[in-house]
Amino acid sequence: MRTILIWIAFGMLLASCSWSDSTVVFPEQDTKQAPIKILFGSAELGSEALVESIQRYEQLTGESIEVQTFSHGNIQAKVYNELIQQSDTFDLILLNAAWIPLIINHLEPLSSYLLNDEYEDPMLDDFLAKIVSDGSLFNQEQISLMLAPDELGTIEENISRGFEYYTLPMASSVLMGTYREDLFKDRLIREAYSTRYGDELALPYTLEKFEELNSFFTTELDSSINRGIAYGSTFMAGEAEASFIEYTSVLNALGGSLYTEDMLPNLLSEQAIDALQLYEKWVRVSADSSSDILNFGWEEAAIAFKSGQAAMGMNFHKMELSSDIRTGKLNYFMFPFQNEKGSGPYLVTWGLAINKYSEQKQRAYRLMQYLSSSSEQINALKYKNQVTRQSAFLASDKLMVEQNRNYYDVLQASIEGAQLRPRMKYYSQMVEIIGAAISSYFNSNISAEQALEEAQDELLKLRSP
Repeated sequence: MRTILIWIAFGMLLASCSWSDSTVVFPEQDTKQAPIKILFGSAELGSEALVESIQRYEQLTGESIEVQTFSHGNIQAKVYNELIQQSDTFDLILLNAAWIPLIINHLEPLSSYLLNDEYEDPMLDDFLAKIVSDGSLFNQEQISLMLAPDELGTIEENISRGFEYYTLPMASSVLMGTYREDLFKDRLIREAYSTRYGDELALPYTLEKFEELNSFFTTELDSSINRGIAYGSTFMAGEAEASFIEYTSVLNALGGSLYTEDMLPNLLSEQAIDALQLYEKWVRVSADSSSDILNFGWEEAAIAFKSGQAAMGMNFHKMELSSDIRTGKLNYFMFPFQNEKGSGPYLVTWGLAINKYSEQKQRAYRLMQYLSSSSEQINALKYKNQVTRQSAFLASDKLMVEQNRNYYDVLQASIEGAQLRPRMKYYSQMVEIIGAAISSYFNSNISAEQALEEAQDELLKLRSP
């Protein structure tokens, strides 16, 4: 149903398109003003940090703020629906950068605010350059163009090259691994691994090593010492978007790409076919333990890991371990692309944008600037939230809990190695088509090449007028 709503919204949208750490001084507010309203995603930043930030801002300014949060599966349809109607209900909207090409005509350009001395310095240079390239700067006339991180200039220089700022980044993530450190350090498990592979048990730094570890923990570890582990790793092949992210992570690592430089689909390349076959092989190993994993998406994978069913897990968002597993200890690792031919998984950036139809844009911009500020991101570190500023990553080195310091080290390294997603108005449809091809290959009696050939044809049709 969600997919149908997004496709309908896509067509309607096309038809409708014709801080610093110092003390901030805010202007006095008229207490009779309408509240500033935010459309937010509960999973992307974390409700605890948002609530604290909103409370601090209200105390500093006297403003009234209202927030409506939506689950990861529902926020996209809600955003599209609001903008289709040209509604002014929400002043600020949290956006996945991949949605912006389709809705760019409904968003307020930010350059006039960024260059206005009336507002605080937004400290744009403090954002990681790759995050700004992915999530903030867009060329409305040539939507597929991207300004590479090493080509970023001043605000004026970027604008002179045809780009405009549309968001201030709030969160940015990459598919990364969480693992049970207690299992990897267990003496009996280490001895069993050494006996089986003649090597020390260690984190995977290649796709082959990841496959080996997944197989070891899933099918080769004696039940007397496996501590209830059912899966070497969780996977998310049961949900189109999640399986798309996992598949393209393998594809990127192998040196492949979804699209050519001319923005033509590239699913019949050798790397694309090899990546799908390898991904399916990984999932099948875990499915030998329980076929339930074939239906896992974001939430199901996180739940399985939290309950202690997996030695490793891949996700965009922080994964936790139940307090009932008293000997359990978590740590983190990068998706194992470092010693492969290609790059890391796709970068996914979320940013706050001003609704073009808002009647209180100036107040909304001040709030946006505050919520994305260095001080607020540093305050959010204790919740292990995703951050986008260099100063926040630097501050994470001072966190008391070693596990939390490691989380931010791995997140920053993953962002640095990540690949930027292709830009297109039909991005969501592209994800659904490739997700369907993955599902077809997993569940039908067809080859990887046949599944991808069908997807290639569908993607070519999307490009047709």
